[in-house]
Amino acid sequence: MLNHYSKNYKEMSNICIFCDNENEAKSVEHIVPESLGNTKYIMPRNSVCDNCNKRFSKFEEKVLTKTVFAFERARFAIKTKKGNASIGKLNKLEFSGDKNFRKNIVSIRGISLDDFKEFDPNTGSGQLVIPGFVGSENATSKFLLKVALESLYKSQKSTFKSHNFNQLKEFLNTKSNIDWPFITTSIIMPEFKSIPRFEDKHHLNEIKCSISFCKLDDKNLLFKFKYGGVTAIINMLDRNLDWIKKYRTLDETLTVLPEHYRKKLSDSTENKE
Repeated sequence: MLNHYSKNYKEMSNICIFCDNENEAKSVEHIVPESLGNTKYIMPRNSVCDNCNKRFSKFEEKVLTKTVFAFERARFAIKTKKGNASIGKLNKLEFSGDKNFRKNIVSIRGISLDDFKEFDPNTGSGQLVIPGFVGSENATSKFLLKVALESLYKSQKSTFKSHNFNQLKEFLNTKSNIDWPFITTSIIMPEFKSIPRFEDKHHLNEIKCSISFCKLDDKNLLFKFKYGGVTAIINMLDRNLDWIKKYRTLDETLTVLPEHYRKKLSDSTENKE
């Protein structure tokens, strides 16, 4: 039996899933931003109001220009709405996609040897270290949670209806400004299930994107967003850190963001020990 915490939308096309207000939205809401190459995976009309859409566009723009997702976007040669090569900035590094839209070619300005790991002066090659989300952690949390709720509403209605997403909504509606933790990781997690199905899933795979979820328990409904070589995971239900400990033991390269949550996580682990 489902606990209907969320409003029983019943395909009601004039109720916003974020603010629960009636609306007559004029804009089309792409679940994964069009700027990442998504043209088909969209929300049913009027399920997200114009006011929420406008508010969300501010943090989406930051994620799409000032995080490692922006770098991947440039690497995949995604065109802007004006038909230009995509650009972005990560701290002092400025980058742009290839003007001829060739994939895996990115121009970067502001590079120094300090930005490289295992640099070989003989070949001029090395591993570039990119500051993935510095200064954009809060915007990224909101971006992940927005995509999470929209995708569940679109493709996993029973999961959408059976959970309480009030904290998520308050965070996205700026009623709560407390940071929301997420992680980046490189490990494969088979327990996650794809949210989109059939053609929607295939379309996202074509743009090197996948979104999935995993229910650990009543307090932890995890959402995984993978774009290119970057994977981020966030808990849709609340800000607890308990779920992170499991993955931390599996992946030594796992990063907890925003950074102040790393200390809280370490302190809680030490106290238990």
